[in-house]
Amino acid sequence: MLAIEWLSGSYNVTKWIVWLVGSLAGVLLITNVLLIKQNRNFKRELGQEPPAWRPPVGVVIPPIEGIGLKGEEVRLDWGEDPRDTFLFVFSTHCGVCDMAWPAWHDLARSAETKSHRLAYVNLTPPLHQDYVKKMQVGDSLIVAELDPKSVASANIRLTPEVIRISSGGKIEQVWMGLTEGEELSTLKRALER
Repeated sequence: MLAIEWLSGSYNVTKWIVWLVGSLAGVLLITNVLLIKQNRNFKRELGQEPPAWRPPVGVVIPPIEGIGLKGEEVRLDWGEDPRDTFLFVFSTHCGVCDMAWPAWHDLARSAETKSHRLAYVNLTPPLHQDYVKKMQVGDSLIVAELDPKSVASANIRLTPEVIRISSGGKIEQVWMGLTEGEELSTLKRALER
């Protein structure tokens, strides 16, 4: 008698486990279908030229303003310096940015500074001294906190990216994400001219 009760109780537990596993499988299936749809939408958006979140190539932007490392106001003005500016945009909380720094160090070392000005912009303040030491950017201008007006006018929103701005303030080229391979070679050639 006891064995029969135990077996019937075991049957109910098994039935409950089967129902739970089936429900979880259904939830996972629905989640995967939704993620596939979202991924297709992202791919479609990435394929559009130019993406809405990308700095607008060919557009003249006003000077970039913000706060420097010591709390002072800083301004990248285009009319005062005849050199093109290469703006390296990063975030202290960006893992891909951390992966970009070694290539950026090499680019900075090979840059022809008579023809180009290098500047670094952090999109996620605060910028701590420990991170600045790790950056190894020498005497280049660092914008520790970008003014929201500059974010909007130049559409600087993603990291990492490198933006080439002419001496007249026109966005000439934009390299987004981790620059590798041919993109890195193109960026290096642009900096060596």
